[in-house]
Amino acid sequence: MTVIDATYQLNAFDVGLKYRGAFLQTEIYMRRLNRFTADSILPVAHVYDSGYYITSSYMVIPKHLELFAETSKINGQFNNAWEAIGGINWFPDDTRNMRVNLYTGHVDRSPVGSLFGYYSAGLTGTVIALSTSIFF
Repeated sequence: MTVIDATYQLNAFDVGLKYRGAFLQTEIYMRRLNRFTADSILPVAHVYDSGYYITSSYMVIPKHLELFAETSKINGQFNNAWEAIGGINWFPDDTRNMRVNLYTGHVDRSPVGSLFGYYSAGLTGTVIALSTSIFF
């Protein structure tokens, strides 16, 4: 079946704080999909989910070494998903244009994925990654 049209409602609350090398940000959201128009009969009249994420970091060595931790959870109509991660960002120069990142975390039923990301949709397990980013 193909959904041709739907009503998409999203409510979100974001807040972030930054002070002397410390950073904290969070988002809470609620999403509802309904009023579907489809080419056949749908098994549901609406889809509802909610979730949050919290991320924090601290510059242990100003401009050079940052520790970070993040967590998120999605409470969905069809399943629940969560992740908990931590890592280190190292900036070898006095600029944020180059970064080396060491990342580890546990994911349970990831609802997202990407071609260039650390994990794919549906993944459950532990991820360890080392990467370098150069920004122009």
